Amino acid sequence: MSGIVALLHTDGRHVPMRDLHAMAASIVHRGRNGCEEWAHGGAGLACCLAHAEPEGADTPLPRSHATGRIVAADVRLDRRSELCEHLGCRHEAGSLTDAELVLRAYERWGDRCVGYLQGDFAFVLWDPERDGLFCARDRVGVKPFYYHHGSGLFAAASEIRALLAHPAVSAQPDDLWIGDYLAGLFTETIGTFYRDVRRLMPAHTMRVDASGLQVERYDRFDPEREVRCASDAEYAEAFAERFTRAVGDRMRSALPVGAALSGGLDSSSVACVARSVRQAGGGEPLATFSAIFTDVPQSDESRYIDAVIRSGGFTPRFVRGDLGDPVAPALLDSLDYPFFAPNLFLHAELFAAAHDAGIGVWLDGLDGDTTVSHGTARLVELAGTMRIAELWHESGALADRLGHGSRVQTLRRAVINPLLRAPLSRGLARIRRRSPLDDAVIDRAFAAGIHLAERYHAVAEIPAPRTLREDHCRRLTWGMHSFVLELLDQLAAHAGIEPRYPFYDWELMNFCLALPPEQKLHDGWGRIVLRRAMQGVLPHEVQWRTGKGNPGVNFVHALRMRQGEQFDAMMKHPGELSRYMNVGRLGEMLARFLAGGASDQETMTLWRALTLWYWVGEAWK
Repeated sequence: MSGIVALLHTDGRHVPMRDLHAMAASIVHRGRNGCEEWAHGGAGLACCLAHAEPEGADTPLPRSHATGRIVAADVRLDRRSELCEHLGCRHEAGSLTDAELVLRAYERWGDRCVGYLQGDFAFVLWDPERDGLFCARDRVGVKPFYYHHGSGLFAAASEIRALLAHPAVSAQPDDLWIGDYLAGLFTETIGTFYRDVRRLMPAHTMRVDASGLQVERYDRFDPEREVRCASDAEYAEAFAERFTRAVGDRMRSALPVGAALSGGLDSSSVACVARSVRQAGGGEPLATFSAIFTDVPQSDESRYIDAVIRSGGFTPRFVRGDLGDPVAPALLDSLDYPFFAPNLFLHAELFAAAHDAGIGVWLDGLDGDTTVSHGTARLVELAGTMRIAELWHESGALADRLGHGSRVQTLRRAVINPLLRAPLSRGLARIRRRSPLDDAVIDRAFAAGIHLAERYHAVAEIPAPRTLREDHCRRLTWGMHSFVLELLDQLAAHAGIEPRYPFYDWELMNFCLALPPEQKLHDGWGRIVLRRAMQGVLPHEVQWRTGKGNPGVNFVHALRMRQGEQFDAMMKHPGELSRYMNVGRLGEMLARFLAGGASDQETMTLWRALTLWYWVGEAWK
């Protein structure tokens, strides 16, 4: 959770310390262990350090006195013993910090060092021998990295607000991103909501010098790799081994560790494995944090949370999620841009509770759904290969497990509807498909100026995957992952917490992608390899649960109960919002929402409008 800042003047100017200091000061909340700033000539680095690792007394800016190289890093490395073995410094492993290991890896392998680094990291390294910076971001994007480049200046930071603190970086909003946000799209992953700010994508490095930027990808998923075991039990054992290691790696900490516990399969698996790891080491019970919804039973998962807690080894704490505010000013102020995740306010409240309990490291089961895969695309694969008997069996079993309709309805949702997006059916699909402009709430002139309808249809018409592995790989590489991780990083940093995600372990993700289809969906059970691997670890009712509470019901409840004044202020003084939205149509939607008659789509439109209204008001100040 440390914060990094870097400046490089490529036109011969020296870095003013006041610029570096202003940028670092804007993210001082990331540096409970202090900040260090360094500048020499046209280069400058700063690091606001939040020390979470048990190795050594970390210094914010490790440097090599022999070469003059220096690194600012937000880093948490896995497989340290293997890395130290490669580096020939095994005898120093207990005293070398993760940032120092990054520097040594670069000294040994240069740009190829990232191939030896496992874990979560974002760093900037000054290399005087090459008169430039070397930058890198981890494979999944757990650690954020934003940058600005133009007019002889390169600037990078962990948060956008640090870049905006530099006088040469404008806070001018980017219309393309605003349009995508309002339409519910996510087509542009390199840019941001600000014209002057871009992001370094996950699994990429960047070299910066007077000649410009050179960005390269250093790793990617291998959709051709296959894992083959002799039995279901062996698959489950192999998964359990990797998953336990992923959880254990993320428990290496000098700070107290806590875990999210929603009652779902993912968070419960992380919490129970972490409990087992701690018990094996003779540790204290694991602190867990759960949102409960007393007044909104449709969203409540207390039954499953209680089942996990009764299994022992936990110190539970609870937050009333039904009393939260999805557009609280404190929440909006802690983020640098509008956000796509409507239930983010629950994370903010859980992080606050963890901070109050003295927790410094947060384990989260985020997106086990994607990593392990529900496997429903297996039905498309069975249909495409004419394995009709298996298709008939799995569709019926899946319908029974989910309880959402008949076999025919399941086939329609999982097979027929996706296939309507195939190339030969695009014309029909386009006629049927509604555009986000159909309700006229997005300003038509604004939408036309950024070609919103064309981009929306281009995304909607991408053919559906024909195999489960193709579907799984596409989901794993979706740009929304890093976007959500960046939002959570900002929220956690403001609470003084470092979030860690076992399901985003690179080795585990690649292993799950390489599994055969029947280890993802079998006999109607999605994520079957995880369920089998958690035998004897999870309570039975959690291990084999199917449905889940609907947090959307609580979101609507909270939005209606707590945003009357803000909605009223937005409609009376729309300001810059009127550039992007038809305020009259928005008012009609609001009236239906407050009367309880708005559709889900209209509710999301109102929420996006409110967050956008707040943000553009701040950005244009």
